Amino acid sequence: MSNVEEQLNAARNNVESLNKDLASFKITGEHHKEKCDEVLSTLPSIDDPKTKLKAKHKAIIYYVKGAVYDLSAKYVKEAEENLSKAVKFDPSAINAWNSLGHTLWKKADLLAAQDCYLNAIQIKQNKVSYRELSRILRLIDPRRQLQKKQSTDVSDKTEQERLRDQLFSNAAESIEMAKKAVSMDVSDGESWYLLGHSYINVFMSKTLSVSDIESALKAFQQAQNDESMTKNPDLYYNRAIVYKYLELYQSAHDDLKIAFELDPSLKKDGQPSPLEEIKQLFEKIQLQFTKYQNITAKQKANLMEKIPTDFWNTLNLMFNNKANFKNANLKDLSIGVNSGLVLSLKVISCVTPESNIPSVFVCIDKNGDECVVSVYNVQYKAIRGGDILSIPSPSFNNTTLQESGVTRQFQHIRIPNAQITLFVNQQPLQKDQLVTPSMSVQTFM
Repeated sequence: MSNVEEQLNAARNNVESLNKDLASFKITGEHHKEKCDEVLSTLPSIDDPKTKLKAKHKAIIYYVKGAVYDLSAKYVKEAEENLSKAVKFDPSAINAWNSLGHTLWKKADLLAAQDCYLNAIQIKQNKVSYRELSRILRLIDPRRQLQKKQSTDVSDKTEQERLRDQLFSNAAESIEMAKKAVSMDVSDGESWYLLGHSYINVFMSKTLSVSDIESALKAFQQAQNDESMTKNPDLYYNRAIVYKYLELYQSAHDDLKIAFELDPSLKKDGQPSPLEEIKQLFEKIQLQFTKYQNITAKQKANLMEKIPTDFWNTLNLMFNNKANFKNANLKDLSIGVNSGLVLSLKVISCVTPESNIPSVFVCIDKNGDECVVSVYNVQYKAIRGGDILSIPSPSFNNTTLQESGVTRQFQHIRIPNAQITLFVNQQPLQKDQLVTPSMSVQTFM
């Protein structure tokens, strides 16, 4: 190996080492300025006729320069220019294709970035290309791409359905790309992390299947097994958002504390953080319980009076007497799904804002016992104070939060699909009373 090749390989290894640090600790290239300058200073001049550089040598020089610029958190034009020259001089340079794809992603040129990763995979299958393809496929919205192309709104219903199907197809393919990345290196936490994101995306784009959310949590847990990911605040933050969505509040609380300790900037000025939202929710629930407990016995009796005890009979008639539902109160329920039982409750109040998913209600049963009911896909005004909720085969749990030395607990009914497992005032919900659940995760480099 010539001195020039040794020099270039050392520079390439150094810049890739810096890039690995960025992925692990979420710091930008600006913090590495001295090291970046040092790497660039070791490169031979590409214009020096004495050097007599071959095409592959020039490719490495342009790659190193482009990769250094690409360490910036934002798109840098010089990164794209140098990396484009690198793949021109050496079309087989996988790392250069991957870095160019990363730069174009920051430029928001998603289709061009996708082409870069596909080019790299054609040369050789590698986890980075598959991993980043997974990320790109999650971000490509065919509806937005078409609007950009036509400069008009997409209004045709058939076209809208086709684009929605394409969006889901992208989400499903994103999972497959992340799985391929994981299969090439099961210890790579970044690949597991992106797989978790892909499962969330599939859930939100179409399936609404709890199994997809559970798969996301498993992938995030695998990501945490990679020591480098334990310093990644985004992992803890996004896993906490999934826990919060599933109302596993203690787990969400604990992950959010870690995320904010690692990166205080995750707290947005002027907005309550998810951690504060959890605390506020429990405080509001406790306040409503206290208010209810302080009313007179006569007032409680009036609230309980219209709670039906015979809705089980109505349900059995709906199923042509093929079902065998029985009436139940909170004291009759076991942890988990209570098949064959019907729980009827009266709504005391809603304790979440209109934008919150799920909507959370404080309710009482026929015995006057309190509980909390969470409904995931219902319009905010579809359920009001005083309404009667009848819930076939209710899913029951005791939900607890320990925070600042205080333990709060309540009986909890979760309704993931109100269209199937909820009747309001003994009537099923109509389609215009339902909404699609959503989740706000955080996506970084």
